[in-house]
Amino acid sequence: MEASKWQHYPKCSMGFAGKTTYKSYGWTSEYQFRPKWTLNWNFEVQARMDSIVQLHGSMGLIGGPAFMGWAINNSWTPKGIGTSILFGLMIMAIPDGISYHIPISYRWDISPYVNVLGFDFVPANSDVGKNYLLYSASAGVRCSYWFADRFFTKAFVETRKAGFLEFNYGLGVAIGWSVPLMKKSRFDS
Repeated sequence: MEASKWQHYPKCSMGFAGKTTYKSYGWTSEYQFRPKWTLNWNFEVQARMDSIVQLHGSMGLIGGPAFMGWAINNSWTPKGIGTSILFGLMIMAIPDGISYHIPISYRWDISPYVNVLGFDFVPANSDVGKNYLLYSASAGVRCSYWFADRFFTKAFVETRKAGFLEFNYGLGVAIGWSVPLMKKSRFDS
């Protein structure tokens, strides 16, 4: 983990949401910004057995376009529009949360995480009569094993709360790859 700058992995999970169960499929990317610390971006689709579907993402995916629309509508110059688009794209890049990686032995690490900047979109269906956009937060722990050649597998346990919906408790697995840190040459400052 310490030698990777980015980690990317598809994942699947299952668990309980109140009195029903769910299955979830998604994608996570982590960016190491300091040794042992990573920022998390998540996208997931969760299908509950009570026919509620939740699409999960980072708040920046909503805030960025909303800011761009508002700012462009209130800008009267090309420079103002360009700046609005730039700031909107920067907002879209905001991650869901953060992880801390604790090495436990050769090729193994444990990483507690908390994601507090998420949203869940719940489209209208038979159980919820209209569309909902809900604040979502999650916390959990991942255990990772690193194979040779930048590949890894993960197992995780997690709890999530989205708006008025019940707490979710689940577990899952992932397999992915990492992008290594670039080595500095002796000419870099």
